[in-house]
Amino acid sequence: MAKKAEGKQRSVYLLKPACAIRDVVDAIGLGHQSALSVAVDGASEATFVALRSVERPAAWIDFFSDQDSEEIQAALQKQRTQSASGLLLVRFEKAVFVITFGYGHTLLDDAHIDETFGLRVALNSIDPKSLKSLDRSNVEVRGHRIREQTPASTSLDDFSIDFDRDLVQAVAGIPTDRSLGKTVAGFDSLSVRLPNESSKIGSALLRLLELSAKDDYLTSFPGIDNIRAVKATPTIDSLEARLIEALRTRAIDKVWLAPPEINNPYSPGRYRYTGFRCKDEFDDIYIEEFLDAVPKLDKISSASLVSWKVHQLGPDGNTEKSWSLFRCIHAEFEVDKNTYILNAGKWYVVKSDFVERVNDVIGPLLSKAAESACLPDYDHSCEADYNQYVGEAVAEAKVLDRRLIHGYGSPHSKIEVCDLLIRDRLIHVKRYSSSAALSHLFKQASVAAELLCDASFRKLVNKAHPTTQFPEEDDFQRSQYVVCVAIVAKSVTPLNLPFFSRVALKNTLSYLRKIGYRVEVSAIKDVYAYGVKRRRTPARLDLSSDWPLEQLR
Repeated sequence: MAKKAEGKQRSVYLLKPACAIRDVVDAIGLGHQSALSVAVDGASEATFVALRSVERPAAWIDFFSDQDSEEIQAALQKQRTQSASGLLLVRFEKAVFVITFGYGHTLLDDAHIDETFGLRVALNSIDPKSLKSLDRSNVEVRGHRIREQTPASTSLDDFSIDFDRDLVQAVAGIPTDRSLGKTVAGFDSLSVRLPNESSKIGSALLRLLELSAKDDYLTSFPGIDNIRAVKATPTIDSLEARLIEALRTRAIDKVWLAPPEINNPYSPGRYRYTGFRCKDEFDDIYIEEFLDAVPKLDKISSASLVSWKVHQLGPDGNTEKSWSLFRCIHAEFEVDKNTYILNAGKWYVVKSDFVERVNDVIGPLLSKAAESACLPDYDHSCEADYNQYVGEAVAEAKVLDRRLIHGYGSPHSKIEVCDLLIRDRLIHVKRYSSSAALSHLFKQASVAAELLCDASFRKLVNKAHPTTQFPEEDDFQRSQYVVCVAIVAKSVTPLNLPFFSRVALKNTLSYLRKIGYRVEVSAIKDVYAYGVKRRRTPARLDLSSDWPLEQLR
């Protein structure tokens, strides 16, 4: 006979240090529940909050509302549902735990919860070679959530995670201490085995408190704490207050505007703001022009940033996409030695040593990007026009922008080798935009460079673009080529990129160097007259065909 389990899997939360049992009870409201004192071993206080259960008709009976049969309607009226929910709050000297029952978790206010507790305990208790599930999200792409599960427990190396840009949201696996259960899972809450009797859970909860205080997980999961989502309401309120003050006073050296999604790079695009009096249309969204358009800066508030909209217009002038203005704001603030980042409507806190490591690598390149730039200023309404202009104005420049290689590797693949090929430079041009758009550019550069290492791909490129003349045999010398990321920006001294773009650029350059290429970051000065009164025919710079290509060397 199988041995009966000595406990049952429960969901456990930890309250923030400043939060007391009374705070949770008061937030729920006694009108909907009763609070009863219970005994728990070793606890100084324990309260069970029972939500009053109300019987109600089943939610699905409306599906049969068109049936006239009295028998059916009578039977449906008997289909009633009722759910019971509760919370057990247990206070020790240094901590307050919450164990939820039924829908009890819905009674908790996020502001009261230590959102790192469940994940910390799970990481400290799970055997790093016995992971079963991992949830992550990419901070560069809002809404991009990925869950990877394995049929058998496995190591972290078998999960495709990049701690430089991925937020680990939840993990599940087999614990080294089997008294915690067959499986432990953690996120905000912790799913763990607890004793069956409520009075005997005290020592088990104190054991979880010990596990949550350790940082042993950093050995098995290095880098997992690089980036964390900010969930505490007071912290978010403080950051948003700082953002509003920066906008009102135009202290915007660390504030940008950019669409939160990757847009079509070959369409000039037009944009319009709604929510305040502004009839103008713009070729792009820039923080300076937005502030110029706002009638009264003191009217900017958290509510207005959410309610005001940015609309991307199609060729016919109609809205193709629209976003809350708040989702288009990117900001970085230093608060108490912590770096906080607003990206696509979400706040993140980044470990200071991680920020330093990224800036140590990328900072010097961005500072010298304007000096190393060898391309003319950008005086065009779209990247396609600019690339074509360089191709016409500069001797030896070949335009590969939008000239895709189809069907390599799969019938639907579309590969762009680069935007401009000038001697040994594979140049990828992108106007400054969101982290997601720039990361997309860096990914394109690394994919194209990797494929060029394949002789069969180079043959396809030469066939599609006879002037490229890449070596078609196996003597392709990667070190003879430079992959150049050229970013168009209003301010280029230094080139100021969002933090997550710096992370993506660091990783891209590291990979390109690893596979044998030389790399370069160039800044292109954006001098185009954006706004309502814009030139429909961009001014041509006075560049002759013998433009000094020696600067490229």
